[in-house]
Amino acid sequence: MAEDPQAWQDALDHPLAQDLREELRGGRVVALVGSTVSQLLSGYAPATTWTGLLRDGLELMVALGRMDGEEATPFREILKGSHPDSLLLVAELVSRLLAGGEYTRWLRERLSNLTVDAPAIAEAIAALGVPVASAAYDTLLDTALERPALSWRQRSEAERWLRGEAPGVLHLLGCWNQPESVLLGVRDYAKAVEDPHAQAVLQSLRTTRTLLLIGCAEELRTPALSALWAWARERFAESEQRVYVLVQENQLQSMRASLQPEDRTVLVSYGSNPADLAPFLKGIAPRKPAPIDSSAADALTLSQYHLALRAEAEQLSRVFCPDGRRGLSDVYVRLRMRTSGLGDGPPPPAGPLRDYLRQDHRLWVVLGSPGSGKTSLLRRMTLELLEAGGPAPLLLKVSDICANRLWAATADRYGPEVAELLRARAAEGGLVVLLDGLDEAPDVPKARNQVGRIANSVARCCVVVSSRKADYDYLPGDFRELELLPLDESGQNELLSRYCADAGMVDRVLRMLRSRHRMRDLAETPLLLSLAGVLLREGRGIPEKRADLYDKALGLMLDPHSLDSERPRLRDVALARRALGVLSLALHDSKRDTYPLSAVRKALNGAVGDSVRQAWGSVERMLREVQRVTGLVEVDGERGAARQHLVFPHQTFREFFAAESLVWQMEEHGVLQRPAPRLETRAALTSEARIVHELPGDLPRILRGSRERPEAWSEVLALACGLLDGEAADRLVAWVASEGHGPLVARVVAEGEGMSRETVMTALGLEAGWEKWETRRDLLLDLPETVGDLSVVVGLLDTFAQGTTDGNDLFWVRELLRRIASGEVTGPAADETAADVRRRADVLAEDVLRRHRPEMRANLLRKLDAEELWRPIPPGWFKMGSRSSERGHWKAEAPQHRVDILTPFLMLAVPVTWEMYEAFDPGHQAARDPGNGPAEQQGRHPVNGVTWYAACAFAEWLEARLPLEAEWEYACRAGTTSRYWSGNAESDLAAVGWYESNASGRTHPVGTPPTPRGHRHPLGLHDMHGNVWELCLDAFSTNYRGRGAGVSVDPQGATMLLGGQDTVVAPPDLAAPRVVRGGSWSVTADYARSAFRYEGSPDTGSRNRGFRLVRPVISDP
Repeated sequence: MAEDPQAWQDALDHPLAQDLREELRGGRVVALVGSTVSQLLSGYAPATTWTGLLRDGLELMVALGRMDGEEATPFREILKGSHPDSLLLVAELVSRLLAGGEYTRWLRERLSNLTVDAPAIAEAIAALGVPVASAAYDTLLDTALERPALSWRQRSEAERWLRGEAPGVLHLLGCWNQPESVLLGVRDYAKAVEDPHAQAVLQSLRTTRTLLLIGCAEELRTPALSALWAWARERFAESEQRVYVLVQENQLQSMRASLQPEDRTVLVSYGSNPADLAPFLKGIAPRKPAPIDSSAADALTLSQYHLALRAEAEQLSRVFCPDGRRGLSDVYVRLRMRTSGLGDGPPPPAGPLRDYLRQDHRLWVVLGSPGSGKTSLLRRMTLELLEAGGPAPLLLKVSDICANRLWAATADRYGPEVAELLRARAAEGGLVVLLDGLDEAPDVPKARNQVGRIANSVARCCVVVSSRKADYDYLPGDFRELELLPLDESGQNELLSRYCADAGMVDRVLRMLRSRHRMRDLAETPLLLSLAGVLLREGRGIPEKRADLYDKALGLMLDPHSLDSERPRLRDVALARRALGVLSLALHDSKRDTYPLSAVRKALNGAVGDSVRQAWGSVERMLREVQRVTGLVEVDGERGAARQHLVFPHQTFREFFAAESLVWQMEEHGVLQRPAPRLETRAALTSEARIVHELPGDLPRILRGSRERPEAWSEVLALACGLLDGEAADRLVAWVASEGHGPLVARVVAEGEGMSRETVMTALGLEAGWEKWETRRDLLLDLPETVGDLSVVVGLLDTFAQGTTDGNDLFWVRELLRRIASGEVTGPAADETAADVRRRADVLAEDVLRRHRPEMRANLLRKLDAEELWRPIPPGWFKMGSRSSERGHWKAEAPQHRVDILTPFLMLAVPVTWEMYEAFDPGHQAARDPGNGPAEQQGRHPVNGVTWYAACAFAEWLEARLPLEAEWEYACRAGTTSRYWSGNAESDLAAVGWYESNASGRTHPVGTPPTPRGHRHPLGLHDMHGNVWELCLDAFSTNYRGRGAGVSVDPQGATMLLGGQDTVVAPPDLAAPRVVRGGSWSVTADYARSAFRYEGSPDTGSRNRGFRLVRPVISDP
């Protein structure tokens, strides 16, 4: 079809196309190219589309005799549709039956011989000047662009490509010449989903670049890209990074309906047919800036200035880039700010700095806390102005213009010729003046006046000044304040991903930081989060204990010279650290955040203070050097002035310094070597004033001071526990508890680390043992009332969850956290807002199972995959229940009704075994019943004694769930209508399942039926009849009334539609009886029928009850 010039020219004039052109000029775009491009290049070869390739593979299987034509008919029909999960089922079939060498040969024969017949589209893509990724398996585009093909499995090459250091086309779904990289079937996608490198590539693309999808209409229906979209929607709803998708005009409506606002996806029409794509791409390709209207000499001077300014703005401290190979653009994330609003109205909307510079107003001051990114913001703005080709940027320090006037300072820094050129630009309004560090000027009042004079002298230009927020005094003139906001979750993900390519590690670290309000500052402050990134990049890892994390971060801040030899050094790092600890401990309970320097001198009157004065000459000089080198403290006021104050910008680090000093003090005085008092049961929940022990040092003062304000010292004591670790931490808790102050003990246990599980259990009054879970649950659910502070309750739940493996404990901890997060459970919080407590509870609720024994989970998932225990169950329909004429029929199975299973799913081929379950909860081994044989021989037997709650917890831990009873019966029947999948007679049951007549009163190893016939289930399932009852997700109902019109079940969302309306399958009443299916070793034949259903209490774990798992065909990354 010929191109339509009018259509693509109209498309170029659309505002969205203009926005896309601006993004391309900014240089942060990656093009992701799909099958439409391969079709255009090849002249529409069928194998260039996903469905076309699948259709070819299906026909090849018929030709090879691996499937007959009649068997292939339903799969041919599926390929005519568009449901991605059904298409994936065909893909899995092709990849499984065309395995090994035949699979490799098929890919090579179908894709290696494709030729480039129409290179125009490749030339248009090359003109964009951006990195190119591909969602195609062929190498047509690689050939046309003369670039090597890189697959996602080539780890080092892919990482170099992401950094812009390696040419090539990165194939995100694999490439035919590397068959092991091709993502075609269910198992391929499952492996990619679990592969940390694959997720790192996707995360880097989605969070650090603007994606431009070219010719990807079909690929958006494939599981790989649809999974990426779902993953990105969940994690980056607030991200400013857009995804542009080029589509034909007639596809806009249908594509728009399939997207959600959270996708940040913008659809851009390129014309009325595929032939319009190439001219449209050439139209949006960035063009070189128009030549400067000046002499050749001026142009050369300006060009040299731009190069020098770009190098200066890109320069990154070697603390964050030891090898010197990366610049600011490689790690910068866009910062948001808002105008400092006065009054009681809603806060103004947040946005990036460039949005404010586009307004009519021209004078701005950017305010932020230490480490919030003020300097990086101005340097990044400099680079954006250079790339835009508009007004020229001028970047100076405020201290520069205090010593000289503006143009003299410019001449000193960049040369007199540049100063003259920029002065001329300023007269025409073609300059943006960026002045960094008002608060760092040696004479702030003088600097304020100088900034005001400069603003008046460049009256047609924008002026932006940065300053620390604390003690900011208004600038003269019409300067408006912009307040830098903390990094949001999207920015946190993006920034840490710049340092760490492991998406899973990034997610774990950020969830850890967000889950504890004391660590939130590290996640929300760019400087501190970058330090965490440095630890990850250097291979040091992020410690699980926050005390160890603070220790490492402070080590980098106090002595950055080890990573950056050009950074200034403290005169004595160890002495400065000790002095900061003494100060923090002495001043901590003064109920203020700023400390008069007179009080600071008094606090350093001892031996440490003498050493400081000997090394620096005065305490003030030491503090100012620490401020200059590290930013950990600030000294307000003129040097030598009477009214000077010490400020710790980060309360987190001040508390850590105090804890470190307390530990040193206790070690020096031998406090931890003294016999500790016995820890009383429920010490965290009771208060009984006792005499303060006569101990040396500050601990008695801390305990006395905590009577009225336990929140003042609890974090210091909790961090001290983390530094001590093990028995020493337990002894400190015992000393704290001996004063009989329950609220303080509760806070220390809630916030502390390093103490033993026994100490936590005793302090909370919890009994150990798998059979005592109900008692523990009741005590946990009472915590909001007994403790009284919801912030402390959340911390206690977090600490307890990290010390238990019992599935019931984990279920109910998560349940209470969810109730707090939803606002169902409310209460006061001393040092957090209600909203902060809810957010933290929400993060922890999701992390309770995610962080539980991750290595054991990964090993078990690999084992299940290696043993091929996940069996695909295709969509279809069946008659659920039984007719009244069926032998053994009872009323709960009626009326029989049609159920449609809308999408495929995976079911575990066997019930969960002891071996599987104990990877999750090793303590449950104590529940093994000797009636089933020697305990050590029961590993392959179905696990029992598990409640519905614990089964749900295990299922979610393994990224699965319990089956709906409709899914269970559909899979069990596997197309049959008989009493058992194997037939109608009891002998048919006896051949395939263990029940009362043949089980000898015990369970049997899974997958070992009474006769070989039991191995012939049509879907490859085992033990569907007998051995153990199997728990389902649904609540039990006494019959099927009201289902006469039929039921639809969607395994993707575990939802059931009845009469077109959603039906709740897991009601909020967690005490509701649950469905059990399949019969067991202890029941007669009638109870083991496919249709039989019964109820079981969710809190009972009986000897004849187990469960199996299901999961969707593809999980979100």
